[in-house]
Formats: sequence, structure tokens, C-alpha cells
Amino acid sequence: MYATVAQSGDLGYTHGSFQLSRTNAKGQSVTKSGHYVCIWEKRADSRKWKCVVESTIFGP
Repeated sequence: MYATVAQSGDLGYTHGSFQLSRTNAKGQSVTKSGHYVCIWEKRADSRKWKCVVESTIFGP
């Protein structure tokens, strides 16, 4: 995972790759991989970070 925060300190983003594995209804193992990005905003009321936009792309 990679993360960057704006100089203002109230906006940032993370991005990286992922791999998901599960068992389907036939009992077979299924694996998918891809990339994601999330835009984070620091909430003024609580000073906690919240992901406000997220995008996932499956594939190599």
C-alpha cells in the first residue's frame, strides 16, 4: 500500500494491489486480484480520517 497526504493535512489517498480468495458454491477455490485507490478526508469535527471515494479495478 502507498499513501500520500496533501500539505494542508486534510486530504490524502492510498492505492495498491490486492488478492481475494474464496470458495464458490461448487467447492472450488476462486482467486481474483486487482488494484484500488481511496481518497481520504480528515473530518473537521472529529479529526478522524474517512474514505470518501473508493475505486476497485479487477485484473492484472
